[in-house]
Amino acid sequence: MGQHISALPTPLLSVDPGHPEAEPSPMEISALNATYAPMFDWSIRNFTPPQGLSMDFLDLLGFPGNGPQLDLDDISGPHGTATGQVDTETLVADSVDQPARDKLPGPSDPWHTYGGSGMVQPNLWEKSRPARSTELRHDGNKAMNGWEDSTRPPRPIMSFLSLDDTLAMEDHGHVPRVRQSQVTELTALIAKTQCAQSLTCNPGIKGLLNNPEAINTFVQLYFEHYQPTLPLLHKATFNVSDTPPLLILAVVTIGSRFSKIPRARALSSVLGEILRKALDDLVEENIHQTIEIPFAQAALLNQIQMAFDGSRHIALKVQFQRAMLITVCRGLHSRMRREDLLQKQDNGSHASCHAEAVSRWLGRELSRRLTYAIWLVDCQFSLHASVPPMMSLDDLDPSLPCPDTLWDLNAAALSRQLNSSHSYVREVRLKDALDPLKLEEIVRSKDFGLFSRSIAMTAVFYQWHTATSVNRYILQRDVDQPGQHHSLDLPFGDDYGAAATGNELTPSKPLFPVIHRAKWRSTAFEAISAICSNIPTYQQSDASQLIKLYHHISILLILPLHPMCEYIGWMATKQCTTAARESLCTWLHADIQNARRAVMHAITLFCLVRRRKSAAHSENHHLFVAFLTIWTFFSLDLVARPTGRDASAIANEEMYCCCIDWDGGVDAAEKERWIQASGNPRIRIAGVGNLEEPSGMHRILVETHQILLSDQVWGISRLFAEVLEGLISRGSASG
Repeated sequence: MGQHISALPTPLLSVDPGHPEAEPSPMEISALNATYAPMFDWSIRNFTPPQGLSMDFLDLLGFPGNGPQLDLDDISGPHGTATGQVDTETLVADSVDQPARDKLPGPSDPWHTYGGSGMVQPNLWEKSRPARSTELRHDGNKAMNGWEDSTRPPRPIMSFLSLDDTLAMEDHGHVPRVRQSQVTELTALIAKTQCAQSLTCNPGIKGLLNNPEAINTFVQLYFEHYQPTLPLLHKATFNVSDTPPLLILAVVTIGSRFSKIPRARALSSVLGEILRKALDDLVEENIHQTIEIPFAQAALLNQIQMAFDGSRHIALKVQFQRAMLITVCRGLHSRMRREDLLQKQDNGSHASCHAEAVSRWLGRELSRRLTYAIWLVDCQFSLHASVPPMMSLDDLDPSLPCPDTLWDLNAAALSRQLNSSHSYVREVRLKDALDPLKLEEIVRSKDFGLFSRSIAMTAVFYQWHTATSVNRYILQRDVDQPGQHHSLDLPFGDDYGAAATGNELTPSKPLFPVIHRAKWRSTAFEAISAICSNIPTYQQSDASQLIKLYHHISILLILPLHPMCEYIGWMATKQCTTAARESLCTWLHADIQNARRAVMHAITLFCLVRRRKSAAHSENHHLFVAFLTIWTFFSLDLVARPTGRDASAIANEEMYCCCIDWDGGVDAAEKERWIQASGNPRIRIAGVGNLEEPSGMHRILVETHQILLSDQVWGISRLFAEVLEGLISRGSASG
């Protein structure tokens, strides 16, 4: 393993806020066309993804410097992430209606008052900002900016709007309005559940639960913000007929998260508790309804809002409910197969009318999208938390969902499209999309939509992860050739499991030889790059989620999540942190080029989330993985590869700087030059500055912290923000 390295997560850094920064480069191209040939093999003995980093990793009380759980009910108001300057109060907490919490200890280093470019501006919405506000004062007939000190508390800007005004602004009219009769059914369902939160909640929240305008607005907000990120429901037919109150409740629970009304967060929390209780009651009353599409849709939305709420207590419940949701998915798949068999038998007896055919197609597509969405969310647990998936590809329908252009048509246009003999839509099979020989043709097809591409890309990672993370215990004969073993193959070393856990060694070896694992990784890179190609026909906002997923998976194909989390000390002992640090240093020293490729993906992912943060529940995970990768590389690169060159060589290297623009774009030649360069070449991110500078780590931490706090929808952003605050409070961020 080499010489022993200190357990401190970062080297001692000196702060130089006055270091000049290079001007940003105007060059920008897509980062999707890179060619990869990664040779570093992250096969780890005793490193099948452990359950220790499952969703119970949300135990923030076990992380140094973290206090009680955040109460998001009272949080409202926007947060800024523009560039400018930052002070200590801005870093420590974003105080927009934020409850009192443990303050971070005063830092001994001056980086909290860093004044260079690339920092976020002080949040003008903060109640703790200086009394010199920018509110208007009137002096006779003259209006002027009031910079004088004022003892009057600032008036929230949203108070100028009534509830009716806010609801009118948020009524996007995507689906038919929720009727009074549906609100009555919803109220009866809430009363039937006898949920403690609904019985004891604020009278204002109870009023919203009985307000048809509010319920309708929350439904419209769901289709405005969340439906594009997970096209589970059919907008053209939703609520045309009577929609079950359970599904209405699930849609309202997600949609209310996006509302600007003052009590939206508290209402969403109450609705979430009601939804969980209603689902449990229905399982007890009539378990046969669990394979009905509306129940499964509501259960999936409940799983999502629980998993990304940010509460440890709720996250643990998610772990228990995963099995129930997967059982429902398998039941739906079995029913679809049976219906297909019956349909083939009936085709010879009589022909159904066109309306029945459209209805049958729509029901089948809803079931297909539902089962794939359940599988996708289950795989996201593996992607985000390093836990093994509970489902396999055999649990899914053979054909991928229809193209997004067809799914988004209104009812009349969809009927004409399905009845037209000139617009036949060919079904794309998932196994064909995973076949390298067929993928190129499928990618060029208009039948391969964005949702199907996300599924196929996740399936690529699932297949690679499953094949390369399995260790063998009974087949002890070493199938690798002696010449294939060197330090690149086992970066954690044979004793990583014992060093990390303190247990005795368990003799195990990877199930497949090194040469196969390296080939599969290369094939996985080629596949996900191909899936992201040929998407210029889609709007950039629509394709951004797919591109972010591409960069996220590309990072994890090179570098696993688990050692990075242990390195920063999250849910890890000092011994685990030391072992992870040594392993990461070994990797950086042996395979610097692929380490830089991972960093380039992380920087692009960071820029994409910063520039265009969508409403998807996975956005905060994208940002956190990008930060971990950047932090790991730039805090350990000089430790793992100490410079041994003369002053002239260092000066020549510092003359070159790779500049990343706001969208993460960089000229392909410049990117490859930085990856292949010797020594420690410089890299600069627009709005952050040069990362190799001593204060560059602080800037990326502050910017990431502010972006996380800007998310008012998914509470897990506050969890990740507290992890960064833990780095500061225990001194890791300052060395």
